[in-house]
Amino acid sequence: MKASTACRSLGSPFPTVVLLTCTLVLTACGNRTTPDSKAAVAQDGEVLARVGDRAITLAEFTQELTRRARTHPQLYGSEAQHRKLLEEMVQFEVLLASAKEAGYDRDPQIQSQINQFIVTRFQEDQLPKSEAAAPTEEELRDFYAGNREQFSVPPAVRAAVIQFKLSPKAAPEKRGELKAKAVAIWTAAHTAEAAEFGRLAQQHSDDQTTRYHRGETGWISLENLSERWGAPVSNAVFTLTEPGQTAPLIETPDGYYIVRLLEKRPRSARPFEEVRDTIAYAVTQRRELERQADFRSRLQRNFRVELHPERLPPPNAPVPPTEPTPPSMPEN
Repeated sequence: MKASTACRSLGSPFPTVVLLTCTLVLTACGNRTTPDSKAAVAQDGEVLARVGDRAITLAEFTQELTRRARTHPQLYGSEAQHRKLLEEMVQFEVLLASAKEAGYDRDPQIQSQINQFIVTRFQEDQLPKSEAAAPTEEELRDFYAGNREQFSVPPAVRAAVIQFKLSPKAAPEKRGELKAKAVAIWTAAHTAEAAEFGRLAQQHSDDQTTRYHRGETGWISLENLSERWGAPVSNAVFTLTEPGQTAPLIETPDGYYIVRLLEKRPRSARPFEEVRDTIAYAVTQRRELERQADFRSRLQRNFRVELHPERLPPPNAPVPPTEPTPPSMPEN
């Protein structure tokens, strides 16, 4: 590859100093025929390229080459591939220098992201890896006993529903016609046997999911039932106490409902053995969070820290939206 061709492959026009440096460096590289001979005459601090005042040294190149070759050794075994990597490193430095000239390194949002990365890396390096033993049986059972609500199954019902759907914007006459139909079906359904109730659901219900299952919902919690058909329907079903009971006709903005209770299941606790692995993970995570909190607390003792919670804005105070404006690009 000719040096001038290699430099042109770097992309948009470069400052003259970059073109000249690239030409000199790549020409010099072309005179070195093997990696071994290069290593024999080069020192780690030898400059392979310059972008403005920024020098790319042999040591930096070798470090980047080693990093990439670790995962893709087949891509970095020839001199042409080494030159391509050097070109990529020059491209990166050109972009970085341009971004800094445009002020991106002073952008508060970017600086915050950099700080977050620094903190994460610092904690990973400085906080020793945990070598704690696995949670004991006593710890697991204590956690289970203290968090029964977390491992409980909410109350649920199995119900049957006949829906008469109506647009909330429907005219009063249309609503009146539908209500008359719903009342007539309810009169037949509320005393009907299970098979007859299922037949009525198949013939008249507008809920396509349950219609061809005799109106049956399957086991469903109060929350899920409310999300599906609204609070009036869910509350009516959960108010019923005996299987086979049918609630009074329910009127909602989107129509009418006939609901029957088929089965009811109270809240129950999941067996300990069923949730043992979940508890073990939760206990381990709690230990880790406590270990991290202790690490931060020990660090904090080295600093003078002031807190002024009284200056915090009220919890519901509106926060004006802020749209960060990217810094302007430097003029050529």
